[in-house]
Amino acid sequence: MSARAVLADALPGLPPPAGAQDAVLDAAAAGFLAAVARAWLARARACGALSVPSGRVYHSLSVMPDSLRWEWHEAGGPAGDLGPPSPPPPHPPGLRLRRFVSPGSLGVVLDLPLPG
Repeated sequence: MSARAVLADALPGLPPPAGAQDAVLDAAAAGFLAAVARAWLARARACGALSVPSGRVYHSLSVMPDSLRWEWHEAGGPAGDLGPPSPPPPHPPGLRLRRFVSPGSLGVVLDLPLPG
């Protein structure tokens, strides 16, 4: 399944990710990405940027040589935002996650390894 299709299914009501790149994911990677996307969307609606009228979410997708990079950014959220939940276990081997949190904003970069 394509990563863009996975995100479209998992993130109803959000625009598609920025960027024109896409990648084909196996069932395990597609399920993992969908679970993370649903969890982060639910968190954004409950206590993050989408829980306030002025909050916004932006996400983008790009393909690196050996991984899919999905970036999630929230702006205008409530102060004291603690960031997204951790990805659900089991984590795919080689998964990298970086978080950038400041009051009212959040940035997360998820690098999901692609099958070689």
